[in-house]
Amino acid sequence: SRLEKQGPIHFVMVGDGPQFEKAKKIVGESEIMNGSVHLVGFSSEVDSYLRNFDCFLLTSKVEGLPNAIIEAQSCGVPVVATNVGGSRECFVEGETGLLAMNGTPEEIGMLLTEVLTNKKFRKKASAVAPKFVDVKFGQKTYANNINNLYSGKVT
Repeated sequence: SRLEKQGPIHFVMVGDGPQFEKAKKIVGESEIMNGSVHLVGFSSEVDSYLRNFDCFLLTSKVEGLPNAIIEAQSCGVPVVATNVGGSRECFVEGETGLLAMNGTPEEIGMLLTEVLTNKKFRKKASAVAPKFVDVKFGQKTYANNINNLYSGKVT
């Protein structure tokens, strides 16, 4: 496959929650995942991890506004995300990431393969994503939106 030429793939999950220990057990008992899936747990150094990623995956079935997508792009990391909650609004489809419309494992795998094997896409996304985040979610945009809200300019 195209990915085999890229070398070993490692998945890193930073963060924890109520399912963290269960996830650790599943990964530890899996021949396939053990050694290639790394569960970091809570970290205050998320940006250090993100800066080393080739792609950020958000495979949620339910989301609100996924700040993690915004954070990844601010570090220049392209995203692959499921079409849930506000995911679609948090990146530029085809430029800073790819959207899994159905969210099936096969579709996510295909999109991930596309990102990991397309160096040109990753390089362009890496340059465009931080600018997009600054324009859409930066302090200046936030301040303008608040000013418009309180001045009655928002409909």
